[in-house]
Amino acid sequence: MGLLLVFPLIQSQSRTDPSLCNITAEVLLNCLRDCQPLSLTKEPADCLNGIETLLCSWLEETSDTGRHIPHKQKENAAAALVALACARGSLKTFVHTVHLLQKQTDLGSLPVADVLYRLLLLEGGPGSPSCLLGGKHIVSWGYEDMLPAPDSNTGSSSENKDADLGRCLTADGLYLYTTNSVGRGVSKLGSGLHGTLRGFVYCRNEELEPGWVAFGSGSLLHRPVSFDNKPHSLFQVIDQNTLQVCQVVPMPANHLPVGSTMSTVHVSSDGTYFYWIWSPASLNEKTPKGHSVFMDIFELVVENGVFVANPLQERTILMRKEGESAKSINEMLLSRLSRYRASPSATLAALTGSTISNTLKEDQAANTSCGLPLKMLRKTPIYTCGTYLVMLVPPPGGSGSSATRSLFGGTSGLSSLKILASSLVYNISDGQFTSRADLIDAAGSSLGRGALVPGLGACYDTVNNMLWTCSNDYIDQWCNPGNQAFHYVCQRLGVSHIITEPKEEAITTNEVINQLLHHVGAMCIHQLNLLATNPNLPITSVLGKQHPIEAHHLSSICDIMEKAMVNGDTCIIRCVLVVFQVVFKFFFSPQTERNRDIIRRSGLLLWQLLMAPKDQICPEIQKEVCLAISSGLNILYPGETEINNLLKLVLTEGERNSGLSQLRDVILTNLAEQLQNNRFGSDEDDHYRLNDELLHYILKIVVRESCILVTKCQTVSKDDFQKLLSTVPAASSCLRYLMAVQNHLLSNTILIKPDENDDSDNSLQGETLKELKVSILALATQILTGCDEVLEMLQQVTTALINSDIADREQRLKGLEQVTKATMLGHLLPVLLTSLMHPNLQTLIMADALMPQLVQLVLYTSQTALLLKTQCPVFAEVGCSPCGTSDQKCRLFPDERMLEEKEEPGFLTGLKIPAPWAAGKTVETVHPVRDNYKFKETVHIPGARCLYLRFDSRCSSQYDYDKVSKG
Repeated sequence: MGLLLVFPLIQSQSRTDPSLCNITAEVLLNCLRDCQPLSLTKEPADCLNGIETLLCSWLEETSDTGRHIPHKQKENAAAALVALACARGSLKTFVHTVHLLQKQTDLGSLPVADVLYRLLLLEGGPGSPSCLLGGKHIVSWGYEDMLPAPDSNTGSSSENKDADLGRCLTADGLYLYTTNSVGRGVSKLGSGLHGTLRGFVYCRNEELEPGWVAFGSGSLLHRPVSFDNKPHSLFQVIDQNTLQVCQVVPMPANHLPVGSTMSTVHVSSDGTYFYWIWSPASLNEKTPKGHSVFMDIFELVVENGVFVANPLQERTILMRKEGESAKSINEMLLSRLSRYRASPSATLAALTGSTISNTLKEDQAANTSCGLPLKMLRKTPIYTCGTYLVMLVPPPGGSGSSATRSLFGGTSGLSSLKILASSLVYNISDGQFTSRADLIDAAGSSLGRGALVPGLGACYDTVNNMLWTCSNDYIDQWCNPGNQAFHYVCQRLGVSHIITEPKEEAITTNEVINQLLHHVGAMCIHQLNLLATNPNLPITSVLGKQHPIEAHHLSSICDIMEKAMVNGDTCIIRCVLVVFQVVFKFFFSPQTERNRDIIRRSGLLLWQLLMAPKDQICPEIQKEVCLAISSGLNILYPGETEINNLLKLVLTEGERNSGLSQLRDVILTNLAEQLQNNRFGSDEDDHYRLNDELLHYILKIVVRESCILVTKCQTVSKDDFQKLLSTVPAASSCLRYLMAVQNHLLSNTILIKPDENDDSDNSLQGETLKELKVSILALATQILTGCDEVLEMLQQVTTALINSDIADREQRLKGLEQVTKATMLGHLLPVLLTSLMHPNLQTLIMADALMPQLVQLVLYTSQTALLLKTQCPVFAEVGCSPCGTSDQKCRLFPDERMLEEKEEPGFLTGLKIPAPWAAGKTVETVHPVRDNYKFKETVHIPGARCLYLRFDSRCSSQYDYDKVSKG
């Protein structure tokens, strides 16, 4: 309290004694300079606000009163304010500081270079390593990669190097690329994000030799195992559409000593750079000894149409801290169970899958520098986020123990303490081991279902800021608990990620502003990512004591933006656009008329950027503007009329303007996500479900997109058609929104439960059901009308293809089915028709209204299906076709064949029905009751028709009643 009183006294006294300003500012500067960046985040806000107000008043007095203030005094006050902002780390203090510095045109430089250098080294703020954590698991889904399974006969050979590899996984934001379980071949799978079909195999190459795949800088690279014997070859470039090798990237000159042996451990990517992990050791050494594991980082560039890999930094050795033996690991595990001290330690160790004695005695000489044997490293899942490199290793006690958790450990009170895997984290800058994190609570993941850690595929997805893991049967999606890599954040902000140590103390004011906004932009990106992965997290837990931004702060942000737009400073514009996203999303509430004026001003600035000519605005800025408008949609357009007018504009004019088209996609994507998370009739439901007029505009766009897609099967070149097949189905944002509206209405109708006390139509459930039926009828009418148009176009294209002389006609007709699935016919129609058969929707009113359209739909689908099935026109208007076509029609349709009920091959014959247990699977587990002291354990294995139990004597306890005889 005393400190709070001092600041007004100093401010008052300085009016009579101007020298006091200079002395106080210099004292504050020296004091704040010694504070580490962000070290004052937990200090009382009132005291920090008092210092900020005092320093700002001395800077603002110049323009307000016209009183001459010595240059040194202004310099000290401005420098102290910068140091305070760096130590406090508050967004509003940063904004206030930058705004005041922009006004001080006579300030040449400030002595704060060292303070800003330390601030930028924090890379936007503290973060955690990108490890697999149970609480960050999103979803697990089954899949088949459609690649040949490894030959079990050759796999048993100790000399077979293929068996040394595990599965390799990489992601480009839309698709996942995986090899088979021994690294051979590659398959392109839909991730389920951005409109892709989850688990769908878009393309595959079964012939690709064993190796590793990695995606970065827009290119898919592959390093075969055979390149270890070809020192002049580094990577192969793989075409993302055909998955064929299109170019070899040479090893940089003089990168490796002549004649040196090498064994690749892994190839990974953070989305921008490529990481080659290798060792100079040979896998076939008779007497293995410790070897270093190196990490080389490459940047892929294109020079004259040729891919070239440039090394980024000096070769790094991955070094594990010594002294972490298995015994200490066991002690660490037992310490987790300290609250269960009453239980015998042997039981506790057994529950963790470990033992009291050191069962992991390894020949330390055989371990590499990172603490693992070389042959084990070849199967160890490794990924990098750009800041850390992470290795996933089995839990102590053996990898086989993870198979028991989901089958027999799920009901135990201590099951959540069982470690499924451990993440070993290495710093990319120096290769040093930094930390270890255990995956404990993830029963729904593939590891929780029994998958083994060795051989698992793992990668970091930069575009979505997610982690992916892939076993032989399941793919898991995880949130990234850490920050995005600093170079990726800087790439988004349009600034350099290389931080150079200053040679002088003084730095120009413009550079101070740039570096402050550099940090502010990175800080805001981290906050947006954190809240995106934790939507239910309280804002205070993310932003600490950063108080809501007030009207004058938003006004300052607008001033900073206006000046940057006048000067054409794209870096500042991009940083401020990210700040707008945070301010709109979490801080600002337009309650007064002044606030509304500032909101209107910020909206005008954003629209000025969005509608700028293409030659004056880059696509990256346009994207950030769309994100800013979308995040502040309910603030910039507070009324329903305003939002409807905006959506009508972007839906009707979006095709003619790239900015409006991008804004339309961002808004509809966000609305679709929100709609899926809300029940019908909730308060938020009206905000996310648009009126019939807007739905009609969206449907027109979807119908046009579908017709264009179908037409491409006839019009595009052969290469473009193959590219089309390898990228569809991929639903557009408009189609995804229609899918969300349809699923929202249908699921709520089907899942509604009748009131046990009142089953009349006047009950609450009855009224809700009536509302739902009205909405479904209106939507279904529009969807069926649109489907008729698409089917008509499909019929025309099919007929035209059959009658054409195009060389690859059969391939196009075969691909037409896949393309059709990518239209509204595949995404909307099956769900709608299936749901209409539910008892809640089987009403006379619904049948009367939809029957004419359904009849027309059946007619179109039957005719089109027959065309695709027979690959021959059957319509009267095609009767004037050449004789050859008529003769072919006669050959395909003799009366005898028309009467046969046998299905002709060619239509839907390639449909593969997943049967994961058809070939049988073996699951090894310890004794079901072991030390759990249970008489019965229920086991559910979905999809398994038969279960054969084989008891092993090792599973028996020491008691006689637990022995199983072989009789």
